[in-house]
Amino acid sequence: MHALLSFALLFHAPHAQASVTFKAEKVSDNAYALYGRGGNIGVFLTPNHVVMIDDQFANVAAQIKEEVGKLSPKPIRYLINTHHHGDHTGGNAYFKELTMVISHENARGLMRDENKSEVVYAKEMKLYPDGVEFWVMHYGPGHTSGDSAVYMPSEKTLHMGDLFFNKRFPYIDLNGGANTENWIKFIDAVMARVPGDVSIIPGHGPMAKAKDLRRFQEYLRYCREHIGKQIAQGKNEADAVAAVKNVFEDYSGVPGFTTWEGNLKIIYKEMSGGQ
Repeated sequence: MHALLSFALLFHAPHAQASVTFKAEKVSDNAYALYGRGGNIGVFLTPNHVVMIDDQFANVAAQIKEEVGKLSPKPIRYLINTHHHGDHTGGNAYFKELTMVISHENARGLMRDENKSEVVYAKEMKLYPDGVEFWVMHYGPGHTSGDSAVYMPSEKTLHMGDLFFNKRFPYIDLNGGANTENWIKFIDAVMARVPGDVSIIPGHGPMAKAKDLRRFQEYLRYCREHIGKQIAQGKNEADAVAAVKNVFEDYSGVPGFTTWEGNLKIIYKEMSGGQ
């Protein structure tokens, strides 16, 4: 229980303020996180190019290009989408005129036509712009059916997309193929391949370390554990959520796309087969 409570305390962060102002945070010598209106953007620098992770919304795409240009004047070699949601892929139509857009094959299938990626992969892809190595990894469904985690070994920097909501309630997209049981396993698979001192850009929320991602993973595990017990007792959704209210009510006030109750209801639907 202490792990759950410590994670709850980490979740209590000030609500994000709506803003059109972009902010860049240096992660390492050649890696930045760029915060704006949607999902966090990764900007990774190689000797002659930029590799960009996600691109938020169409109406800020030109501004994002300008912001990336402030970090490096070099051309964008690749744009990698971590999944299909519009706050991560809305700028694809704009950026396709400038670079090659890459995603998991399932993510491409779920994208709006104008945003569809041009290159897809099934399990793992390695890229070597200017000889610099990047891993693009997929371990089955998590936040959606088409999530990618992107790692730059030379910078010990990992972009988890919406597989990681740091100090935020996660959005669990069942319609997009989410699977919280495998989401937990996906995190394990990625973390088994990266060093313990890795720097992590989450899909939403501030920069993080391995311990922060593990706390988020523990939240998913606790949700499944408590809801699973209620389902085993034959309780309906409302009664199941009410029965574990005392465990989760400390999460009130946490920013995000939903609430702990919303997460539990979705997980109930997932684990009960939609009953």
